[in-house]
Order: sequence, then C-alpha cells, then structure tokens
Amino acid sequence: MQLKDFDEVLHKKHGLPKGKTRALLADLERELRGALVFGHEVNIYNVGKFTLQIRKARNLRDINSGELVHYPKHYKLVFRVVPKLITRIREKTVY
Repeated sequence: MQLKDFDEVLHKKHGLPKGKTRALLADLERELRGALVFGHEVNIYNVGKFTLQIRKARNLRDINSGELVHYPKHYKLVFRVVPKLITRIREKTVY
C-alpha cells in the first residue's frame, strides 16, 4: 500500500473531498521528505522512526582485481519499527 492509496480511506472515513485528501497527503509526503533531506529524525507514533545515517568515505579492496577503490561518503535511510508493532504483527497476522 502506498501513501497515495490512503486518500480513498480518508475520503470515506472523514467525508473529505478527494481533492482535499490528495492535497493533504501530498503535503505530508513533502514535509516528510524535507525533514529527512535536512537530516531530521521522523518519528511516526506506534509505527516507527526514519533516520538518515551518514556512511563515512573509505578505501576498499576490489575482490576481483585486488586494487584499492575509494568509496565516497554517502547517506543511508534507516527505518526502525516500534517493538510494540513487531509483537502485534507476529501475533495477529492475517496471512
């Protein structure tokens, strides 16, 4: 399920116009992306936490040729699920 699939759920559950729900979800997605781009932690209550990890630049050895290769600094997006959700999923999975 994608974020855009929730517009139908919001439309039916709260009686909001579909255009309004799409705009609301687009704003939410934009804010989440903006926060992550600037390195902020995004915590979604009872679901999990998005963080941006910095991976340092380092020199690695190519296993095929044996020569040293420079691996540049990069960023990694990490999502950590709340332990309460993990136990709930393990107990009450539909499939």
